[in-house]
Amino acid sequence: MVSTVRGGNVQRLRPSGPFEENTKVAATLVRLAKRASQGGASSIMFLPQKGVKYDAYAFGYYTGLPKELNIAKPPAGPLRGTIVINISGHASGGINDKVTGWAELQLTGIKVGEDVKKFQALRSAATNAADELASNLEKTSAQIDLSALGAEGKFVTLTRATFEKMQNATKDGADSDLVSLGNDALRRHFASTNTYNVCIRTPDGNTTLLPDLPRNDPSKMERATHIAVEIPAGTIGEVMLEAWPTGSAKVSGYVEARSYKIHLGKDLFDMDLAIKGAEAYQASHPEIRWDTDHESADLDEHHVSPSP
Repeated sequence: MVSTVRGGNVQRLRPSGPFEENTKVAATLVRLAKRASQGGASSIMFLPQKGVKYDAYAFGYYTGLPKELNIAKPPAGPLRGTIVINISGHASGGINDKVTGWAELQLTGIKVGEDVKKFQALRSAATNAADELASNLEKTSAQIDLSALGAEGKFVTLTRATFEKMQNATKDGADSDLVSLGNDALRRHFASTNTYNVCIRTPDGNTTLLPDLPRNDPSKMERATHIAVEIPAGTIGEVMLEAWPTGSAKVSGYVEARSYKIHLGKDLFDMDLAIKGAEAYQASHPEIRWDTDHESADLDEHHVSPSP
């Protein structure tokens, strides 16, 4: 049974009492935010509350394997913990994002920075100008109105030539800087607007979805957000935990980073068995030069998934 939790019922998988977060939460927020800023895809880390011993394992991209987390001795009460999740930093900015990033460079006396309202106002004005040029091919320029940024009567002029440069820009071309500006603008848009979804399936077969959870501080740009959750007391067995940004490719786009199998008290993940399975897998694909500089190229050439 799948139940969608909304409104006042959102507390169903929220911690029913206070708990002390894992000491790694703060550093993980910084690390995932930095990874997103450098182009990393949206991923999650689940950190059980302080004092709970666990072993965690992760697997390479394209293996299709979720993360595994063993808790041999679950707490007497509920298991509380923290999900840290970052924006989709790998997504490529479109024309509106390129115009936004470019327009910000033209501003004088106006600082946008990490101000959510100013950034979204600039993005809206840039989008309007881009739409004008895209819909009227004879128009030679469009004005990006800065009044919403507190600069009444001031404009940035977007010429047709500059707009077409943005449209034709590629990451390896002469105008690659425009691509970088667009990608960064899209990341800041995500950091300004993202909400997140958490789905937890417990061993009894019940699946609960917490949809559209807000960022920790919606007034600020957050490239990484943390979400506290609780797994009910007495839960023994495998819990599936998944999380993803609203509007993304959900878990299917990156199973290895957005999904956890949490083993509580029994049926623990066996790393030794997994290693044997990986060795057998590699032995069945002698065409791949495993553990060498040639491995990645061989995998692409022979259409083989990475070793688990």
